[in-house]
Amino acid sequence: MAGTVISDSKAQAKAIFDIAMALSTGHNIEEVEGIQDNKYIKVGHTKITSKNVDLYIDK
Repeated sequence: MAGTVISDSKAQAKAIFDIAMALSTGHNIEEVEGIQDNKYIKVGHTKITSKNVDLYIDK
């Protein structure tokens, strides 16, 4: 395997929370930071290779 990616779970959780909070409190979803097309928030990924895999393996 040449590599893979890992998703930023904390950023994903924050995006879900921010959207849910805006919707549940009657705010305009367009005000949510990073929202695209009123329905997407792109969350970055981190490239995992043989050089940095040790940072992500539970020991």
